[in-house]
Amino acid sequence: MKIKDRINKIIAKLQEIEKIDKRNMKIAIAPGRINLIGEHTDYNEGFVLPCAVSRENIMAAIPSETQKIKVHSLNYNEFLQFSLDDMGLTGKWIDYLKGVVFYLKEYGYKINGMTGVLHSTVPIGGGLSSSAALEVVSAYIFNLLYNLKIDYKELALICYKAERNFMNISCGIMDQFISSLGKENCFLFLDCRPPYSYEQIELPREDVKMVIMDTKIHRAASKVVNTRREECYKGVEIIRNKTGLNIKSLRDLSIEKFEKFKNFLPQLIRKRCEHVINENQRVLDAKEAIKIGDFKLLGKLMYESHNSLDTLYEVTCKELNTMVQIAKDIDGVIGARMTGAGLGGCVCCICYDWAIEELINKAKNEYEKKYEIKPDIYSCNISDGVKELKI
Repeated sequence: MKIKDRINKIIAKLQEIEKIDKRNMKIAIAPGRINLIGEHTDYNEGFVLPCAVSRENIMAAIPSETQKIKVHSLNYNEFLQFSLDDMGLTGKWIDYLKGVVFYLKEYGYKINGMTGVLHSTVPIGGGLSSSAALEVVSAYIFNLLYNLKIDYKELALICYKAERNFMNISCGIMDQFISSLGKENCFLFLDCRPPYSYEQIELPREDVKMVIMDTKIHRAASKVVNTRREECYKGVEIIRNKTGLNIKSLRDLSIEKFEKFKNFLPQLIRKRCEHVINENQRVLDAKEAIKIGDFKLLGKLMYESHNSLDTLYEVTCKELNTMVQIAKDIDGVIGARMTGAGLGGCVCCICYDWAIEELINKAKNEYEKKYEIKPDIYSCNISDGVKELKI
């Protein structure tokens, strides 16, 4: 469905719910993301290289003088509401908005209620960060409705805290950052250590596209992510205690230093740390490869990343591995790897535009034949971050 058609459906539903003055209505769009490389590095204060993609959350809303936040989700066909002084968790999608409201108030922003309608094309549980897109579009709607003048970096921090602290979900800042600060046809090199410096890396060729391969295997990965986080932190603690090095995170260890000290670590902890430390270097190398147009190197780094996630971090699955192998065997595919927390979800591919049709057809046929599951495979544009839509 085209964005214009989605907006028309959203506005029609908003008019059903409440009498509106379109002069007071605001519309925002916030994208999902794929992470080209740099998986499970963000919560280790490492480096990532995501881009925003043309799968998005769109929300239209009007301000209210009441204290009520009222939102209808077209995806769930569900109308939910809460009061500005009701911050109790419900287990529903509306809790993400509660977290945003909580931290807007914590940051000192003055808001009242609003009535809104939401529609998303970001697959839920697919590793494209539907939750961050929801948080960012919600925060930006409040920004527009109440002229808060929040800068994009602070917007990302507010949304990150909504998910990390309010929702108590173990995540890094990457997802909220790229949904807020994405730029068309650019990857975002992000240093996940405060103060979160970043650099836009423009894709130098117009004939290179992104393809998302959704395995339709959606397993909750939060427990695994929490476990991996603790394993990485334990590795830092052991090396710090054994060597006296003043390190805060795995980010502070070069590959050379890790090789020197890795035998201090139990085997399982060593595997987790080895992935993160090498993945950080792969991100740095991938950034430079894109800048100089070395797509052969970029593809090599992506396949190395996926293999590391499989054998060292142990967060892939047979379905993800199958998708990556199918892509790897096709001429014109530059690189492929899992994206997101893992255990299911999506594979991201970067390929030449002339290879897209063969990739989609072959992957759909071979994957469905093997698993009796119809995957969702599509090309997408590298898009801007959150912004206002005018009608």
